[in-house]
Amino acid sequence: MKNIAPARGCAIDCKRTGGDPDEAACPLETLGQRSVARAFGERNPVVGGGGDQAAQAVGTGIIEEGLVSVTIGTSGVVFTASDRYRVEPHGRLHAFCHAVPGKWHLMGAILSAGGSLRWFGDRRIFQIEAGICLAGAIAEMLMQDRGGLIRLLPALPAAWPEGQISGLIARGGFTVALSWQKGQLREASILSQNGGVCRVWLPDGQLLQVLCDGQTVDVSAEPGGICSFQTRAGQVCRLLPSTDQDNPDEPS
Repeated sequence: MKNIAPARGCAIDCKRTGGDPDEAACPLETLGQRSVARAFGERNPVVGGGGDQAAQAVGTGIIEEGLVSVTIGTSGVVFTASDRYRVEPHGRLHAFCHAVPGKWHLMGAILSAGGSLRWFGDRRIFQIEAGICLAGAIAEMLMQDRGGLIRLLPALPAAWPEGQISGLIARGGFTVALSWQKGQLREASILSQNGGVCRVWLPDGQLLQVLCDGQTVDVSAEPGGICSFQTRAGQVCRLLPSTDQDNPDEPS
């Protein structure tokens, strides 16, 4: 405290203003020093550090860029160190001095995080966020449906060169199963629950041969490598890559 107060322009020995002995004509740093001295004795060293999150970050080693801590108490806090002062442009993170000299930190907080988790736990509510998000992310890598278009293998990871999946539900009442090999579609089947036109796209612009109920059906080629064909309710259509290939760009 003796180092902090003079730096802020406060003399340690402030003049009393009368009344309560803590009433002094100086900033709160000095008043805090007097309170600490009475509580612990003037000869006991007292070190001022940082806020609770900055202090825990020092203890857990979050003192260099690239390291992050997550703390769940009554609130939930995400904390990371920074070598320089940064401002998050949307105002979602706090930027402060770190407890480590010459360092800064960015911190995001949800004040009700721990309380909300306790509320869920007390009511035995099944928490499904993680399970649904993981399954949804995997499904989106293998099939996407936007604007009446079914995209097959739109974001297949290189780590999955071959595989198969079934039971994917697309808008319009289509149930999709597919298999792939060497990173490309091997075969797909689509069950049309309601009938109507089915529009399909492959990432490398492959054309498709389509057989519905074992019979070859007409396939219309649309700009952007889209194949479309007519279906009936309850019909199962088998999709095979055509040997006659072009290389159109991905549709927007």
